[in-house]
Amino acid sequence: MAKNNPSIILFSIAGILYFTSVMLGNEYLALFAKPILIPSIFVYYFIESRGKINSYFVLSLAAFFIGDMLYLINLDDYYLLGLVIYLTPYLIVLGFLIQDIYNFLKRKILKKSDMSFIIILFFLVYLMISLLNVLDTQSDEEFVYFLLFGIELVLMGVFTTLLYVNENSKVNFFLIIAVSLFIISDIFFILNKNLFPLLIFKLANVSSQIISYYFYTRYFIEKQKHQINE
Repeated sequence: MAKNNPSIILFSIAGILYFTSVMLGNEYLALFAKPILIPSIFVYYFIESRGKINSYFVLSLAAFFIGDMLYLINLDDYYLLGLVIYLTPYLIVLGFLIQDIYNFLKRKILKKSDMSFIIILFFLVYLMISLLNVLDTQSDEEFVYFLLFGIELVLMGVFTTLLYVNENSKVNFFLIIAVSLFIISDIFFILNKNLFPLLIFKLANVSSQIISYYFYTRYFIEKQKHQINE
């Protein structure tokens, strides 16, 4: 289990070190710690899933890793390329969500989709529009990427809410935490990069990003266990 898995201990130590490096502004510590995060969480997933890996999930982790490394090397030089790469894992998550909703509808009927669906939809759309209006984007290309991120995150938030309120399972619990952290991480990344470069925004981005990797992986581990038991 997680507490007996050395890889999750390594992931936690690397996460703490990376958070500390950002807080102290220590680039050398960041270069040491951040490259450990995704490989260690992958090993954790590999062990917990007993080697029965999902290629799309692994691809999403690989995309996260590549994006992280590009931004670690030089955020400004690889900024737009990183945005393109980070779009990929979110598309994969959306694919998983659509699959989850399809599998749920084969078993049950959505009953609690009215108020929760409307509230989350309006909140996320309002948040997306508000951020796009206040951001000082450098090009139309950057604006399009932000718009695509916004659409992906809105859909992820709505689909996750529908699943969680209709089936309060461990799988959906890990999923809604992961998606919420994705949204929080991206909001603070955008605020720090394009609006106010504040340390508190960067720390919020880094901490939510690190924790999101754990819950995203836990979601998929539980998802695979659930599929085996069906």
